Amino acid sequence: MFKRLFGRGQDTPRTEEEAQAEEAQVSQSLEKSRQGIFGQISRLFANDDPVTEELWDELEEALIQGDVGLETTLYLVNRTKDRVNRHGTKKAREVRDMLKAEMVRTFQEFAGQQQASARPYVVLVVGVNGAGKTTMIAKLAHRYKYRFGKKVLLAAGDTFRAAATEQLETWAERAGVPCVSMGQGADSAAVVYKAIDAAVEQDVDVLIIDTAGRLQAKFNLMVELQA
Repeated sequence: MFKRLFGRGQDTPRTEEEAQAEEAQVSQSLEKSRQGIFGQISRLFANDDPVTEELWDELEEALIQGDVGLETTLYLVNRTKDRVNRHGTKKAREVRDMLKAEMVRTFQEFAGQQQASARPYVVLVVGVNGAGKTTMIAKLAHRYKYRFGKKVLLAAGDTFRAAATEQLETWAERAGVPCVSMGQGADSAAVVYKAIDAAVEQDVDVLIIDTAGRLQAKFNLMVELQA
């Protein structure tokens, strides 16, 4: 039980081979996401066809189908279109890097607004079932710990889906970070409260909380998560 909760221990170093193996394993688990929305977007910009309004419409459709949200979708598309017009880009293949740059810029702007000096920094992971939340949490935990040297704690807030807690505990052990859980059917709010309490007590830098599946683009469902 102790090993499942705390993995190998926060201070146990891992070899370069082990770190690479973990990266490869998490990357493989995210293949479904890459073949979904990202694969669809890549195919839109895989040729030298001219940039047309139809291309922008298809990009909007792909982003919305990927649950990016209408507001963010329009923001990304309009920013990319402005960049394309400024540079006089004519070919679809050349637009892909511009879209990628705008995505990165948008994430950086959001991160810059949200980062706070208070600890722990809490990441609440929200999305529909099957979108890859759990494996993404594992990748975030691994990156925060090994690339940025942060002390990370996970919280198994999805107490509804069968085996969700056990799945997150397994990923936590593989990533070498502790995980707070109370089992399937437990009060998810109690799990989060316990995790925050533990994060403060253990001087954790980053707390990543898993949640039960919900469509993040639905306002009423997101309101349910407000304290």
